[in-house]
Amino acid sequence: TSIKSLGNLKYVGDYLNLEGSIVKSLGDLQYIEGNFYGRGTKIKDLGQVIQVNGFIDLRKSSIQTIENLINVGDGLDLYRTNISSIGKLQRVEGSLDLHGAEVEDLNDLEYVGGFLDIRNSKVKSLGKLKSVGGDIDIANTPLSKKMTKNKLRSLLGGKNIYV
Repeated sequence: TSIKSLGNLKYVGDYLNLEGSIVKSLGDLQYIEGNFYGRGTKIKDLGQVIQVNGFIDLRKSSIQTIENLINVGDGLDLYRTNISSIGKLQRVEGSLDLHGAEVEDLNDLEYVGGFLDIRNSKVKSLGKLKSVGGDIDIANTPLSKKMTKNKLRSLLGGKNIYV
C-alpha cells in the first residue's frame, strides 16, 4: 500500500500493526486501545499520540521522540533506537526498554511497573522517576558512574539492580 500517513484518524479501538509498512506519520492519532507494533518503521515521532493502553514495540525503528505520549498501559520497547527524548511520558505499566538509546534524561517519567533497562544508553538523570516494580539495569551509562545499587534501591525500589 502507498499510505504514508494515518491522516485525521484519532482513535484505534484495537491493536495497530505498522511493521513493514511505509507509513511515516501517525497524523492526528491520539489513542490506541491495544498494542502498537512499529518495529523497524520509518516513523520519527508519535505525533499527537498521548495514550496506548497496550504494548508499544518500536525497536530498531527510526523513532526520535515520543513528545506527547503520557501513558503506556503495558511495556514500551525502544531498544536500539536513536530516540533522544521521552517527552511528557509519565507512566509505563510494564517494562521500559531504552537499551542503547540516545535519551539522556527520563524527564517527567514517574513510574515503571516492570523492568527498567537503560544499559548502554546515554541516560544521565532519572528525572522525576519515583518507582520501578521490576529489575533495574543501568550498566554502562553515565548514571552508573554516580549511582550505587543501594542508592537506586532507596530511590526507586526495584528487585534486582545492575550497575
